[in-house]
Amino acid sequence: MIETLLAAMGGSIPVAVLAVFALGAAFLYALWIAFTLLRGYREASSLRSEGLAVGLVLVTSIPIGLRFLAATMLPIAGDVIALFTTAIELLGLLVVLATLYFPGGEQP
Repeated sequence: MIETLLAAMGGSIPVAVLAVFALGAAFLYALWIAFTLLRGYREASSLRSEGLAVGLVLVTSIPIGLRFLAATMLPIAGDVIALFTTAIELLGLLVVLATLYFPGGEQP
């Protein structure tokens, strides 16, 4: 089945494996950055910084994971996946913007 799919798409197995590993590495790296930010900012008791960490996860890790899982595991059209992940990225950007530009984000 994989050979049939690769023949239809015009790809090769080493390139496909490399792409999967690169996507997994990007996902893990984005999660590591977000958790590092969250841990560091929780020590500082800063709601603003926690908002940045949540926004970062929404912009990077969740869309990467959904694109990978939905495209490989679920029979969902590419347009639907792109629309859904773009909406999540937009939500993450709104969280980051709200965190940065609305006052009162710091705890005493």
